[in-house]
Amino acid sequence: LPDIVQDSVTGRLVPPEDPTALANAMTHLLSDLPRLHQMGQLARARAVAEFDFDRYIDQHLELYGS
Repeated sequence: LPDIVQDSVTGRLVPPEDPTALANAMTHLLSDLPRLHQMGQLARARAVAEFDFDRYIDQHLELYGS
């Protein structure tokens, strides 16, 4: 996920197998709904811009020289 989620920009990353960190991150985000909404919008914009299927195809064609 660190390749997709930008911590504190498009989501929150917490250490694996750390339920306390996960609970704290969720509580923090749920206490700031405007920020949560903004992060969701930024995440969607990044997904559309960087992980678009057509872009994926173009990158593979470029990589394999077709």
